Amino acid sequence: MSEISAGAIVYTKENNEIRYLLIRDFHGNWGFPKGHLENDETLKEAAVREIREEAGIDILLDTSFREDLSYVMPDGIDKTSVYFLGSFEHQDPSPQPEEVQEIRLLPYEEAMDLITFDNMKETLVKADAYLKQQKGISKDLIQTIKFTLFSVSAGAIQLGSFALLHEILKLGWWPSYLISLILSVLWNFTLNRNFTFQSASNVPVAMAKVFAYYCVFTPLSTYIGNYLTSVLHINDYLVTLGNMLVNLVTEFLYQKYYVFKDTLHKN
Repeated sequence: MSEISAGAIVYTKENNEIRYLLIRDFHGNWGFPKGHLENDETLKEAAVREIREEAGIDILLDTSFREDLSYVMPDGIDKTSVYFLGSFEHQDPSPQPEEVQEIRLLPYEEAMDLITFDNMKETLVKADAYLKQQKGISKDLIQTIKFTLFSVSAGAIQLGSFALLHEILKLGWWPSYLISLILSVLWNFTLNRNFTFQSASNVPVAMAKVFAYYCVFTPLSTYIGNYLTSVLHINDYLVTLGNMLVNLVTEFLYQKYYVFKDTLHKN
């Protein structure tokens, strides 16, 4: 004979710190809320219902995380408990007397110390690692968006000034490109400075590192661009846009993994 139950590793955030919800059952064991499936319930439906019945809260279930724990009960019944992740906000969990004895919301280390069974501790380790990975992905995405947005302003200045110098003043490709690139860099180092370097713990050091990048990129891109336009006769604007794209990608990687690497995942 076998049984299956469903539950979740439930968490919330307090002062930007993850706290996990643990329940103490009537045997004195600390673990995660779970329960048997009723009627034609799915695992997801049972997990949400059980947590509402045991802790008095409604959760948002994350089924991309799943951990199946299989074990044999003292009476010889094969048991499988399926755990998802569940989050909640602005609710006060309270133990339902007919379901559990006690509820606690604890940070990771304290939760690990309190959990009774080793297989549940291993599940919490996996869940915590999953949440930290998701947080890292989110921060990386936000950082990429921010970098792209402030680069747009510098790019607009560079492309606009290039067109003015090239079309109105009739300068050649390389002086038009070089001057427009310098103007965009000056924009980021002066008027746009607070936004460009807001993540840096030491702004002068960060600026020096970025300046070093441009000491290499500027002459190299100017030389290559001039060769492409004057020798291979590739369209001036196509070469300029290509250089700007290379600038965007390489500077982003340079800043992410060198300039701001110490502050990348702080806060």
